[in-house]
Amino acid sequence: GLNAVGGITFPATNLGSSATATLTILNAGGLTGTVQSVTLSGAAYQLGNAPSTPRPLPPGQQVSFDVNFAPQNTGGSLGLLVLNLDGNSAMIGLSGTGAAPTLSVSYVLANGNVHPLPDGTAISFPAVAVNATASAAVAFQNQGTGTATVSGIAVSGDGFKLSNSPLLPATVAAGQTLVLGIVFAPTHAGSFTGTL
Repeated sequence: GLNAVGGITFPATNLGSSATATLTILNAGGLTGTVQSVTLSGAAYQLGNAPSTPRPLPPGQQVSFDVNFAPQNTGGSLGLLVLNLDGNSAMIGLSGTGAAPTLSVSYVLANGNVHPLPDGTAISFPAVAVNATASAAVAFQNQGTGTATVSGIAVSGDGFKLSNSPLLPATVAAGQTLVLGIVFAPTHAGSFTGTL
């Protein structure tokens, strides 16, 4: 007889990444069987380490191979794995979701007002006395469907430094927020610029 799983659901997978499921065909019977073919459909799915076919499979022996899910678009992707074993076919449905992180950046100063911080804009600190400090909390919110990875954070510019920096690399799951601090501590009068 032929016993097969009914379907494989892959975890949400970021575009440009992949997820892998390893499948094993085991001959639990008393006679040698044959793996006649292993076929796969669905643009987001590929076979890995596929057995050459036809392949005899003696009793108690097994053969394993991978099904890789590499989404090309966000949203759902369906596929179908068909195993032909001794003239019996097993159809295994495949499903996965392509995901993509979308980071939204904002900052909050001491007054508590939240300010969006799109690319190319600046955090405007209030006037600060020499040897005093002002702080800003910078929030990276993942409004997408995939997990984002923050691998590096740096601040440059005289008078600016990071505070409460997270351990890196840091992952920001969909719907989650990563917060860090920036401190402005001028050592002389004048205008200062820095880069995050």
